[in-house]
Amino acid sequence: MYGQHVRVAFDLHRVDLLEALGEERPPDPEAERERWKRICLFWHRGIPPHHETPPAENPRTAPELPAARTGHGISLTQVTVVAAATAGLVAFWAPYA
Repeated sequence: MYGQHVRVAFDLHRVDLLEALGEERPPDPEAERERWKRICLFWHRGIPPHHETPPAENPRTAPELPAARTGHGISLTQVTVVAAATAGLVAFWAPYA
């Protein structure tokens, strides 16, 4: 119920709030939605209102990884299983030696 009252207060006084924040009134409803989205991101996440989103293909991204080797070989899992089995056998037979 309280949240609804807060929403109503924002809806009724959103223009006054924009003026108090030193923002200009947006020219159309879509621009106003975008402005409030940016203000919310600033309040909740600390993202500056005039922050530009980087392009999808950012040149600072990591290069493509080389393809994994496939074929015959011993995996680290297999080595671990053999080492654990050997340690278990040694621990089992140690009292009898």
